[in-house]
Amino acid sequence: MKPLGTFLMAILILSGLASAQTEPVKPRTISGGVLNGKATSLPKPPYPPAARAVNAEGPVTVQVLIDEQGSVISANAVSGHPLLRAAAMEAAKGATFSPTLLQGEPVEVTGVITYNFVGTVTMASIGYEIAFAERSGAFTQYLHPRSLAARLPEDWADERSVLEGLTFEQSEVPAVKVEEAKTAIAESREGSKFTVIGDSSAIYKTGKLTSSSLESVRQLQQNVRAKLVADQKNEWHFRVGTTLGNFAAEISDSNKTSLNVAEIEQLAATAPGNSNPNIVAALTKLADLAKPRDGSTEARHLLVEAAQNVKNIRL
Repeated sequence: MKPLGTFLMAILILSGLASAQTEPVKPRTISGGVLNGKATSLPKPPYPPAARAVNAEGPVTVQVLIDEQGSVISANAVSGHPLLRAAAMEAAKGATFSPTLLQGEPVEVTGVITYNFVGTVTMASIGYEIAFAERSGAFTQYLHPRSLAARLPEDWADERSVLEGLTFEQSEVPAVKVEEAKTAIAESREGSKFTVIGDSSAIYKTGKLTSSSLESVRQLQQNVRAKLVADQKNEWHFRVGTTLGNFAAEISDSNKTSLNVAEIEQLAATAPGNSNPNIVAALTKLADLAKPRDGSTEARHLLVEAAQNVKNIRL
């Protein structure tokens, strides 16, 4: 009996080994970073009506998992305006890529696809970007001054020239070719509601402004205020933007934040009679939210996000 038991045990062990050898090996997964420029097909998301109604804009980052054949098998928006995330995720699910090989074997790839939705430009959004750059020394993420210049009113030639001539101490990425930048700007001016950040993402990433360019931005802010002095409604809206830009740039300084909140309250109290009441309500709400500050990074982030939403409300 003992030899038989030993024989049966050996069979069971060999059977288990054979079963383990026939089980499919789970493909290895590697990180592919930003994947926009690697796609063979990258569908463009629609601009959602709900997002359009509140002029929601900005970058949406979608984390994706790509199978061995190059198809997206999962997509999850990890940042961006809530009203834009669903459209970005659906578009990302339709993207396709060339298979990625590791030592000759196809592997799954994780990475991100970033979409930058561009809403309708407002006087407040112009003021916000200029003021943020003036106070922080750099433009907001994914915004290059050439892109902002392309969205200025047609008759603002001097202001456009200033923005297009700004220089930086050190770019975070190699400078984009002029032809690529012009193409991206042309698409924006022709009414495209978003741009896809891929190989030409350099036009959205910049370094610190040089001292001479920073002075040009300060002068630009003053020139725009002077340009709008006879237009009470738009001048007020521009000041709303500059105050919100200051608020976002200085959110880590409690003393400056207090001053900026006071200015926000003053703007809400002095709004022109025919202004959009939604702007006044949003300004008041932002000021109330900013008063009981807990100082956490998350709280500051939420306040900056709220300020960005206010600047996008149409006048």
